[in-house]
Amino acid sequence: MYAVGNHQRINPSASIWVGDHVWLGEDTLLLKGARVGSGSILAARALITKTVPSNSTAAGVPGRVVGTGIFWTRPSVHAYSQAQSDRTSFEPKDDFIYARDEFVIDVNKLEAELDLAEDGLARAAWCKRLDELTAKNRFFIA
Repeated sequence: MYAVGNHQRINPSASIWVGDHVWLGEDTLLLKGARVGSGSILAARALITKTVPSNSTAAGVPGRVVGTGIFWTRPSVHAYSQAQSDRTSFEPKDDFIYARDEFVIDVNKLEAELDLAEDGLARAAWCKRLDELTAKNRFFIA
């Protein structure tokens, strides 16, 4: 989109970044420039336009952070009996708690590298390098 008066772009594109182990609720929308940190939960029908820190919950339209310092695990507990629910009321492991460390990726630097890719093969190579980064906290966002 461009402004009629000066022909300047008024709606530039922006990448969407989603970290590891993110729960996307039903009909969640992420708009350009959204960044979602690892371990977060996005509520059903949330409209995410900005940054959601790692291990946070966001909800609403527009989406806003409604909880911090949370984590979730993979088992679906919907059909659990009361005894099963009682056994899982405490999670002793820190597997899904994300924190800043030396392996956190600088997303702006990654974006700059992608901008240098001149063709589809270069973009594919960039994606492969990104996929090979396996450190737990690579997508931590404060």
